[in-house]
Amino acid sequence: MYKKIIINPFLILLSFLLISNVYAESVFKKYKIDQNITISIPKNWSIYGKFEKDFLNQYIEAVSDDIEEINYADLKGDINLLKAVSKSPSYATISVDVSKLEDIKTLSKKDLRTMDNQLKKVLIKMLPAQGFKLKNYGNSYMHKIAKFPALTTVYDRSGLKGDVKVFIHQIQTERRIIKIMKSYRVSEEKFWNPVFKKIFNSLQIND
Repeated sequence: MYKKIIINPFLILLSFLLISNVYAESVFKKYKIDQNITISIPKNWSIYGKFEKDFLNQYIEAVSDDIEEINYADLKGDINLLKAVSKSPSYATISVDVSKLEDIKTLSKKDLRTMDNQLKKVLIKMLPAQGFKLKNYGNSYMHKIAKFPALTTVYDRSGLKGDVKVFIHQIQTERRIIKIMKSYRVSEEKFWNPVFKKIFNSLQIND
């Protein structure tokens, strides 16, 4: 008789997390995206911007349907330094922009709530124009990224193949705002968390 094998779902989850952490600790490439900013991105992600201008010019129309969060018109005054998207069928993106200096570190809790109310209204109107819908909006909060004060806003939106969680990180240095937008499918959150942890741990800002 064959011995009955009992599969422990906890061990399956643990194995998945270990694989994710191994992935997060390897196969990364460092990019110096301007004189004072370096960041590491998974090697198998597609890079857009000054690093892949020829590829972008030739293939952007072919791949644009697969790019959700990073296929947007840059805000006036923002300078894009990097856009990257993971390989299908998984979905994650990151973009890095810089803009003029604004004092975000002095924002009060009342200021943050006012800002959240305004941004939520904008997203409710803007996302449907892109074919998406706002599903959830979290309160913005202050913390530190790469030792600099940062304002982070989080929301969930619908996506082409499942809901997507979006983070907008605004980092204030002595001379500018560095905006990092990251996103991933909500269903893939446990996989992407260690990857983005590695990305943000690699971030070096020398402003």
